Amino acid sequence: MAIIIVLGMMVLPAINAPNAARAVPDAKPFVEEKIEGIEAMNLMFAKQPEAQRIFRAYATASGVDEIIPLVRDDHSLKAVLRANWHPLEISKSWEPAADISWKVSEFDGRLCGRLQGSFPDHSKFSAYFINDGNPLRLDWKATSGFGTATFGQLENSQGDPSEIRGEISSAEYYNAIFPEAAYQSYRLISPDGEIVIWCYARRNEAADQVTAPLFHQHDGRGAFQSPRKVTLRLAPAPPGALPNQWLIGELLHLDWLTP
Repeated sequence: MAIIIVLGMMVLPAINAPNAARAVPDAKPFVEEKIEGIEAMNLMFAKQPEAQRIFRAYATASGVDEIIPLVRDDHSLKAVLRANWHPLEISKSWEPAADISWKVSEFDGRLCGRLQGSFPDHSKFSAYFINDGNPLRLDWKATSGFGTATFGQLENSQGDPSEIRGEISSAEYYNAIFPEAAYQSYRLISPDGEIVIWCYARRNEAADQVTAPLFHQHDGRGAFQSPRKVTLRLAPAPPGALPNQWLIGELLHLDWLTP
């Protein structure tokens, strides 16, 4: 009996060897995928000089044809750019400062970069880039805070509200048209921070169900109440509302990046 046990223990490694050989390839793709993700992030970090060159060309451009090759979705955006783009009137000699900030994050499954700094007049800029393969491209809608209507129009109940970018925060501004029992109030600030309009989501309806949770998150210190960048489809308010009051028709997406 002892001889049989000893022989069994000697043979056991040989029996397990094929299983061990099969186990190694199963683990390998996971490791390679992780490395690939890290490498992609590092490659995006390394694109800061390219982003700075693109943004400098964009900021100093004097004609729309100069920026079309720089922007993402240039073919579908041509008509929008020709109708809405205006020169920033930055000198051709301008160079971004050495302390310019370059941050990389994931958005909707893609890597995006954000270049932040100041113009010669000390006004700040925040430029967004997406790397859909190669080369890097500027997301013009996010960078410019593009909207199908200006906030000047919106505060006068005018314009096409189908795609509006701004910073939203919860508010407590109600009236007879928008009673608190039926609506949640929000403050929407223009991308340049100059104009505020009031937006409302009817409680328990679709817009409320996706917007309200933005302000019920916790960061370990309490509820997350900071303004959030959003892109909204607005809808006209009921009769009797103030000119600068709108309904939230749909939260198109978080942040200003183009999906």
